[in-house]
Amino acid sequence: MNTNKRETRGIQSPALRRKDAAQYLCVSLSTLDRKLKIPRVIMAGSIKYLIRDLDEYLMKNRVASYDA
Repeated sequence: MNTNKRETRGIQSPALRRKDAAQYLCVSLSTLDRKLKIPRVIMAGSIKYLIRDLDEYLMKNRVASYDA
């Protein structure tokens, strides 16, 4: 049984569904849809997010941690 939801017939997809992208970023679907300016791909009416775009968003919004 295949446990990787993004993998189909041995091919790993570079894109995530909305729900999976929101989970990847630890945000709600509404935040992902309305507040985050992340490029998306629409294929056959289905919205997908490229993992590299999600990673790029995370790196751009990274804040340094300072010890008090």
